[in-house]
Amino acid sequence: MEKIKDFFAKNGRIIVNIIVVHIAISIFGLMIWLPFDKIGENMTHTVLAAICGIFSMVFYFFMIYDKVWETGANDGIRASGGKSEATPARGFLIGLVAAVPDFIICILYVIFWFFQGYEWGVVPCSIFTFAATLWEGMFMGVKSVFFSEGPYMFIFVPFFTVLSAGISYILGTKDIRLLPIADNPEDAERRREAKANKKKLKDLKKQNKNASEDDEDELI
Repeated sequence: MEKIKDFFAKNGRIIVNIIVVHIAISIFGLMIWLPFDKIGENMTHTVLAAICGIFSMVFYFFMIYDKVWETGANDGIRASGGKSEATPARGFLIGLVAAVPDFIICILYVIFWFFQGYEWGVVPCSIFTFAATLWEGMFMGVKSVFFSEGPYMFIFVPFFTVLSAGISYILGTKDIRLLPIADNPEDAERRREAKANKKKLKDLKKQNKNASEDDEDELI
């Protein structure tokens, strides 16, 4: 229980930020996709729907990247300074918790889709179809073009958030940037110091290893 409380104390704010970003990008995705919803009427509509869908997904990834990368970078600095161990799973856990609403909505949508032929399943299927469309708006363009038959894409949709957060966090720990984000001068200096400390620690370990091997040779 203490570990759970500690996790939410450290990551609660960023999880809420990801959920807020998810809602905003879902609305954005619906707004740019709906004008081209009539797939099959002509090739132009289909191509534009696909482009809008892919753009929405990429935009969503970079919005998550913007929220999570800094957390990974700060943890990378602490790990380089020997203050704490690197925890690559942290980013995936943040994404997993932020994606809980996605898992609930998508799983229920998929389940009731298979029972829409029954009288009792019509209303729940309609409700969760609407909920999935509204909550996962950034994926609707891709779904309408490439996965129009069946609900199967929504089995994998929640994992997009998990993977995006996890990858962004790992990139942060490695100080690898996908975007030319303006860095805070103090943070930049801290990262330079962390890299220098990491190199010193690596060289020190190498020297200790060589010294240990020399001692062994002398004993032999």
